[in-house]
Amino acid sequence: MPETSGYASHLGILGEVCDILKPRDAIEFGCGYHSTPYLLDRCEELLSIELSREWLYKVEERLTESQRKRWVRMPVTNELLVWLMPGVVHETGLVLVDGADYRARKDVAQACMLFQTARVVVCHDSERMEYNYDQVMLPEGWQCIRIEEEMPWTSVYTTDDGIVSALSVHRRTLCRSTWEMRNIRYPSIKSYEEQQQDKAIVAAGGTVLPGE
Repeated sequence: MPETSGYASHLGILGEVCDILKPRDAIEFGCGYHSTPYLLDRCEELLSIELSREWLYKVEERLTESQRKRWVRMPVTNELLVWLMPGVVHETGLVLVDGADYRARKDVAQACMLFQTARVVVCHDSERMEYNYDQVMLPEGWQCIRIEEEMPWTSVYTTDDGIVSALSVHRRTLCRSTWEMRNIRYPSIKSYEEQQQDKAIVAAGGTVLPGE
C-alpha cells in the first residue's frame, strides 16, 4: 500500500490508473518525494518538468540508481512554455499535474486535454479553489472523476471509458460535462498543515467547525 499522507494522497489513484493503463512512459508537472519514485516503479521512463532545480536535486537523492537512469529532468521557468518547445511534450500514457505554481495547474491540465497529450490527466489538490480547477473546460469526449475519499482531493480527466468505469465508485463524483464541473461543492479551503492540526484537536476530544 502506498503511503497515505496529505502529500501522497494521490498515490492510490495513480496506482489504480497505472494498473489499468500500464503506461510505457509518463510526464509529471512538478516532481515529488512520493510521486516520482512511484511512477518510475510503474513506467519505463518518466519526464519531470519542474520549476525548482534545487527541488530536482532533493528528489534525485531519494531515487535508486535504476530509477535515475530512467528519469528525464527538465527545469523550466514556466510550465506552459514547454508546449512551445518542439518534441518536449510528446504523446504519452499518463500526465500528473502537481506543480509548484498553483496558478498554472489548471492551464497545464487544460493544455494536456486540448493537445491530446495523454488519455489520462491526474491532478492533485483539486479541492483547492485557488487552483481554479472549476474553470477547466472539458473538451468533447473528456470526463472528470473527482476522488473525494481523502484530503487533498485528486481529480482524473480522461477519454478512456474503462478508466471512468473503474474509478466511478462511492465518494467519487463523475462529471460528464463542463456544466456539471461548475456545480461541484468544494470543502472549506485548508492547508495540509491545518488539516493535521484539526486531526490533533479531534483526537484530543475537541471539535473543529467547518471553515474554522
